[in-house]
Amino acid sequence: MNKKGIELSINFLVIIILSIVVLSMGLVFIAKIWMISPSIIEQGFSLIDEEIEEQITAGRRVAVYPSSAKGEDIAWFGLGVRNTVATEPNFIVDVQCTGFYDLEGNSDACDSDDVTLTYDNTITKIENNEYKRFILAVEIDKTAVKGSYAITITVRSGSGAPATVYMDPLLITVTKR
Repeated sequence: MNKKGIELSINFLVIIILSIVVLSMGLVFIAKIWMISPSIIEQGFSLIDEEIEEQITAGRRVAVYPSSAKGEDIAWFGLGVRNTVATEPNFIVDVQCTGFYDLEGNSDACDSDDVTLTYDNTITKIENNEYKRFILAVEIDKTAVKGSYAITITVRSGSGAPATVYMDPLLITVTKR
């Protein structure tokens, strides 16, 4: 009887079984990461909502949280607007990149090709003494110069053109490192 042939078959089976075990463990690990990721994102938005609600209930007409962000990916901000003007329930949010500061502190105009701003810029109806939350996403292009980008948020009331400024503009910063 040829023992080399049996030995080769047993080694092959052991390698196949170990490969299946390692592959299964890897798949379980990846599945756990996919299940955890949405809950982390939800917790982040929940924190933003809680902070906005706290600022608005403390008497602020317009609140933004956080006021600054750092990183390479998309920066998320929450904006809350409370209507204290009984005669005008229509509001519009305007967001613009208004300045850039490099790492040495030198200022320059913001290059609109470097910054993508995503937000709801439609007229929104907010009843008197009610508030609405908005989400703002700021993405700095991967090829953009490193530094701080100044973003100005202006809330206007009224449906006429131009609508009147509801409150002094708010400034947020996103720093690309």
